[in-house]
Amino acid sequence: KVKYTHQCRSLKTYGITFFLVKEKMKGKNKLVPRLLGITKESVVRVDEKTKEIMKTWPLTTVRRWAASPNSFTLDFGDYSDSYYSVQTTEGEQISQLIAGYIDIILGTKKATDRKVPEVE
Repeated sequence: KVKYTHQCRSLKTYGITFFLVKEKMKGKNKLVPRLLGITKESVVRVDEKTKEIMKTWPLTTVRRWAASPNSFTLDFGDYSDSYYSVQTTEGEQISQLIAGYIDIILGTKKATDRKVPEVE
């Protein structure tokens, strides 16, 4: 049982919340199904058929994000040359998940910044 649990936790996709989204193909007016995964550390773009990870962005590189009723957009600032935008009706859920993880990251960062070095 323990070995199985360790094996599962060692998988690259362990702990990811996936959303089925549609992504516009470059140079074409065609939408392709993709899996957009959110973890406590990153945003992952996964091929819907092969389940291979196509791209990973650390959450620390996310500058802004926006959800609308039919789409979701991520801005990675200087870390990417353009926005990453997909069609989905689950934009609000994606937004809340990212916001929660970023709050945790910022909270952890603030907690470590506040630690005062011990004086001997």
